[in-house]
Amino acid sequence: MATNITLTQGCTDGSDTFSNSTTHACSTVVKLNETIATGVTDQEHVIGIDISALQVFYMVSDYAVTVQTNDGTTPDDTFTLVADQPVVFETGGTNPFSADVTKIYVTNASGSTATLKIIAGQNQ
Repeated sequence: MATNITLTQGCTDGSDTFSNSTTHACSTVVKLNETIATGVTDQEHVIGIDISALQVFYMVSDYAVTVQTNDGTTPDDTFTLVADQPVVFETGGTNPFSADVTKIYVTNASGSTATLKIIAGQNQ
């Protein structure tokens, strides 16, 4: 059974508002909603993302953290997240991953406990 994931983006400038929503029917949804204590280095989380099946991806943290894929020492990809600025991908855009993801490693040097949220919709 497919799960619909809707990605909504918008912008407001004074009285002008522009927004767009796209909905993706995904056969598999991967979610992560984790608290990352300050001072943590390479906190491991198992997460499965097949980049050939990826339809929509959203990752955000409320404090600055670094996310590395598959290995904390020699990662396939590294994301340096700025607080409240998401990494967003949907079909038709440039996939942010260079390889399938089996684990992520999170480092938090922000000085505050962070909450990392990820949702990845895939069609297997």
